[in-house]
Amino acid sequence: MPLSRLTSHRLPFWLIGGNSVVMLLVVAMSWIALTTSLRSFQQRAQDSTDNIARGMSQAIDAQLDRVDMALRTMALEHDRLGAASRPMAARLRRQAALVDGLADLYVTDADGRVEPGAGPARDTDVAAQDFFARARDGGDTAVLGGLRQAEAGHWEIVLARRLKRPDGDFDGILFARLPVSNFQQLFASVNLGRDGAISLRLLPSLALIARHTPLGSSPANYGTTRVSEELSLALQRQPLAGSYIARTAMDQIERANAYRRLEGYPLLVLVGLGTADFLAPWRTEVLVVGVLCALTMALLLGSTTLVLRARRRETASRAALQASEAFLDRTGRIAAVGGWELDLATGLVTWSAQTCRLLDVAPGHRPHIDDALQFVAPEAREAVRTQLAADVPGTSWMLDIPLVTATGRPIWGRVVAEVEGRDGRAVRVVGAVQDITEQRRNKAELAREQSLRAQIEAHAHELDALVSERGEMLDVLAHEVRQPLNNASAALQSAATVLAEVDEPAASLRLSRAQSVMNQVLGRLDNTLAVASLLARPDPIAREDCDIDTVVAVAVADMPPGQRARVQVERATSTRTASMDMSLMRLALRNLLSNALKHGPAGTPVRVRLSDSDHPLALVIEVTDAGPGVPRSLVPRLFERGARGSRSGHGLGLYIVRRVMELHDGRVELSSNEPGQVTMRLVVVQEPAE
Repeated sequence: MPLSRLTSHRLPFWLIGGNSVVMLLVVAMSWIALTTSLRSFQQRAQDSTDNIARGMSQAIDAQLDRVDMALRTMALEHDRLGAASRPMAARLRRQAALVDGLADLYVTDADGRVEPGAGPARDTDVAAQDFFARARDGGDTAVLGGLRQAEAGHWEIVLARRLKRPDGDFDGILFARLPVSNFQQLFASVNLGRDGAISLRLLPSLALIARHTPLGSSPANYGTTRVSEELSLALQRQPLAGSYIARTAMDQIERANAYRRLEGYPLLVLVGLGTADFLAPWRTEVLVVGVLCALTMALLLGSTTLVLRARRRETASRAALQASEAFLDRTGRIAAVGGWELDLATGLVTWSAQTCRLLDVAPGHRPHIDDALQFVAPEAREAVRTQLAADVPGTSWMLDIPLVTATGRPIWGRVVAEVEGRDGRAVRVVGAVQDITEQRRNKAELAREQSLRAQIEAHAHELDALVSERGEMLDVLAHEVRQPLNNASAALQSAATVLAEVDEPAASLRLSRAQSVMNQVLGRLDNTLAVASLLARPDPIAREDCDIDTVVAVAVADMPPGQRARVQVERATSTRTASMDMSLMRLALRNLLSNALKHGPAGTPVRVRLSDSDHPLALVIEVTDAGPGVPRSLVPRLFERGARGSRSGHGLGLYIVRRVMELHDGRVELSSNEPGQVTMRLVVVQEPAE
């Protein structure tokens, strides 16, 4: 069977196999695209619910803080005036009027009897209520009471604070009733789609306090502790905040959920978006992709038909193209560009169509050799004549020569030739010509780029000088920005002292908060400037003998006043001084103390232990807190820049500690990571004695 017939016979099977592969690829790519799109929609839903949960938790936390501030104000007034502050009805009414959404404000005596308050008293005795007992025994912190049914269809929660006599004995409580409808109104302001839901639950029982859905929510479910298994598992893994996809236990609607615990109160905000809502666009994508796949199949079938018809036409014209294919194959073997052939007997030159286009002449033009040489620039004609005169069969040559086309357009051509012979005598020269104008232009561009590279290297040296100037500017910025803030902090401290002496606790409390914010700003500014300074530092640090106790005392003094008493210093060495840069070591120790105070439970001590090391000779400083420990996933990159265990902060503190210790040729390490005993160790290597 001839080859052409065999190929034509097998072509349909090849097309079927190829079309099948293409269809499988289309289906696979469509499946991958739809799966990726599904994950994207799910991730966007999780991000949306997390943002809403964060916003709701902040709003509820702020609302409860306003009520607690009213209770705290009245408690401070009672502590200041003592028994003379009773009865408080008028003051309670005034204070309740200042807080939006506050239903009632009441006061009791030490036995739980309710005195006239800011509203009508529904209870005359709350001694048996859980919030009374917890406020009585809980110290000065606010107590959040459980869900209560005020009347038919109306529910409320209670926020209470303890009152005390001048001698410190219990003198009753202040408590406020907060209607659940406040939270319902807040939840209703959020667009959740058709199947969305927002809930507020009390911890640790997970009792439902408030719930809103676009379809409505029945108060009959208030107080229920029934939740999905996925929520229970998520709270075990991430008790503060997290997300999951599950069917809600109450209505069996599948939602993408996110939860977040309030910072100051045992409450959990839970936000869910119905999968039927946020996956509706994805289902439309599935339909569109399915239609496109069907169209692709139709196009493949149509293209197959066209290919078969083209195949038949190709077979008919193949014989006519064989002669020209032989010529193109010879020239293509040499240069794969425009070809030419010189018959040495007649002097006629045959040009391919590409060569004719290159020289701007009509296709099929066959000039004599003398006319063909007119297309060569005058300065290069002699070199071409010399090469053509070499009539040794089998020789070849190549020239890069300037050419001028029939239209006067100057170009550069690379002429390649090979001499063919017969019976030991040259009969023709076959060659190719390639337009290398662009290559020569690129070569010139390369020379310019090399010149530009030299200029860039000169600029690099200038940039090095600018980096040095940046280091000096950082030092100036650290002084010019930090000094006014230090002055402001000192002024706030002085004002707080004066107000404390004139017995103004409310104003002192506000000043204390302002000073706390100022200290946070100073700490973050110090850390940011410290990172910039440490990264730009070109020179080694300047060590000097520093008093160890002084460094520790200054670092402790940098902590907020209310936290300093938690720091306990233990000496296990008689060494009084050590070689170090005092300002940098103070910065490192301050960041360790701040980290320990932040992650250790409130009121627990933070221990600073000072000891010696002989191998190497070093001062060892250990800071231990009673926190839960560093997550295992964070340990390998704990001291890297940007690493952090919570959403707050910038992950600079422990990175600064590492950089300071590297500048001291020392190290920082996590020597203990057990819950209740987390220890960071600084090893300050000492310089050898001179």
